[in-house]
Amino acid sequence: MLEALQKTIGLIQNHDEKRVEIDILGAEERDTLFAKHTLYIVRIKTRDIDMKIYPRFSELIEIENEIRK
Repeated sequence: MLEALQKTIGLIQNHDEKRVEIDILGAEERDTLFAKHTLYIVRIKTRDIDMKIYPRFSELIEIENEIRK
């Protein structure tokens, strides 16, 4: 999974003309009523933006697929 995450990050960085810094800060598991899910803690930083997002692995794959189009 980590390799796919790094691949997705690389695609995002190469796609944008601005300098984008993306760091994986960690991961955490969350229990829902039906299943456990792993959320990744991702920090995205540009000149104007500094934010954290908490995507699931499946969401990162969706982003990668959109960037490849």
